[in-house]
Amino acid sequence: MSSKTTSLRRSTRIVSATATMIATSSLPRSASSFVATTSSTSLDTPPRSRTKQVRRVTPDSSSNEGSPKLKKQAIARTRRTESFGVLLHSTLLPDCLRPTEPHTLILGTHPSIASLERHEYFGHDMNAFWWIVGDCLGFRRKEAVSPSSNKPYAFAAHLRHETIIPYSEQLERFVAKGFCLWDVVQSCERPGSLDQDIRKEIPNDIQTFVQAHPSIRRIVFANGSTGCKLFVKHFREWLASGELVPLQHEGSINVFGKYCSAGNDNDRVEQQRKVALVCALAVSPAATRWTYEQKRNFWDQYVYGPGLDDFERSNGKASEQQLL
Repeated sequence: MSSKTTSLRRSTRIVSATATMIATSSLPRSASSFVATTSSTSLDTPPRSRTKQVRRVTPDSSSNEGSPKLKKQAIARTRRTESFGVLLHSTLLPDCLRPTEPHTLILGTHPSIASLERHEYFGHDMNAFWWIVGDCLGFRRKEAVSPSSNKPYAFAAHLRHETIIPYSEQLERFVAKGFCLWDVVQSCERPGSLDQDIRKEIPNDIQTFVQAHPSIRRIVFANGSTGCKLFVKHFREWLASGELVPLQHEGSINVFGKYCSAGNDNDRVEQQRKVALVCALAVSPAATRWTYEQKRNFWDQYVYGPGLDDFERSNGKASEQQLL
């Protein structure tokens, strides 16, 4: 190789390096660091290291600005979220002269991303919870039409009622009938909205709440076995105390039976005023094992039917006392 050719190549490298330095110095700091990383990576590091560096994502990274989905996922990985306060007639309507005594405590696991953004319990449009509440208490949650396709949801044909009422009125009707709503988990870390991804959780003080409201006859777990298992994890002593007993239903017995010293006889719930534990068919849209009709029929039979019976009995007793 001639000395002229070697000299020419050296000059080309110097010019190229100088151009890179000039271009880099005029960029913002985040952009210049990205150029420096990719330049050194392409020359000095193996492919595996290069992929790892380029794909690194942080909540403040400029690479997330064009992808809201990635940004939401990154924030969800690092932030700790908290559940809402307990939804109860006496707290929702504090000025009511005769607040309804609660008979049924329904527990979600922890609010999803959609619920937290909307500040609503079970806020995802495809979550069956409020659709089932409406079918059992006489209203429709909203228009059962997909905003993306503008077509009715598959379950729309099975809804019982046409009258749509605002979310605030749905809450009032729910608590006025003696139902109350809370979560198993008060705070946790979770990437996304799936219950099985919950980490470092702190439970709500459900035992204190239930013992402060002796009218409560059943605790219902809205998202199936995952929420039940978290309850077992944090309330093992309460389960063994004899105060709680699983509903006479296969799913509830399978989850709670071996932890409850009182057994699973529903007659004992009636006689001793035990609190029944109900592992319900999950209302989450991720629970695709059951149809909407199957979910609603379960909730109607084991939750809203018995709960409304309790409400009628309680109202009857209250009316009798007023006449005395």
